[in-house]
Amino acid sequence: MHVPLGGGLAQELFDTKVNLVRPFEVDGRRGPDLVRPRPTLRVVPGKLSGEPHVEATRIPTQMLAALERRGFDPAAIVEMYPAINVTNVVEAIDLEVQLDENLRARAA
Repeated sequence: MHVPLGGGLAQELFDTKVNLVRPFEVDGRRGPDLVRPRPTLRVVPGKLSGEPHVEATRIPTQMLAALERRGFDPAAIVEMYPAINVTNVVEAIDLEVQLDENLRARAA
């Protein structure tokens, strides 16, 4: 079965039980929900080029996780970005750790 994409293009659909937009697990790797990866995080096509970010902001999760890796604790990060809270930072770090683990497992 083919689904038209426009411009003369079509996407072939395979018989699968995996919804790649919703959370799933394959070979021990967990795929996050690609719309709502955590309760306070979102992925919106066209916003930040579809990069995961804190809901109602333009603050990407990758940046928050990078600050944590550089030694800033969640409270210090919130001081830098008062539009977010500690829960946002903890969820962003958790998501980025999950994505990094999946990439490492795939590369091995």
